[in-house]
Amino acid sequence: MTEVQVEKHKGVIGTLLRLFIIFIVADLFLIGSRSHRAGILGHRILRHAAAADHGEYAIWFLGIELMLGAFLPLGLLAHPKTRMIPAVQYASAALVIIGIFVMRVIIVIGGQSVHLT
Repeated sequence: MTEVQVEKHKGVIGTLLRLFIIFIVADLFLIGSRSHRAGILGHRILRHAAAADHGEYAIWFLGIELMLGAFLPLGLLAHPKTRMIPAVQYASAALVIIGIFVMRVIIVIGGQSVHLT
């Protein structure tokens, strides 16, 4: 895109970035509520959520899904100086996609590793 096109679409890009930030914050809220429910309810089905927080998948959950997939993109996009840099936008989107992929891996692999008996 040329600079003229970027200036022309700056409002749209800013709105999309704000929505992206809102969705990351909503995802963090849902992750927190899932972890909270797993601790309170203690159901066998929800044990894999607790295993993701404190068990063998903790580094995947805390390190990759939360830090790389949520907090780092949120920090990059929340800062006004870095928000409008296209490389930062692309990197943030890629980090969120990596975080979503790791979340799916944790759910599938972690869910299969918990014995229900």
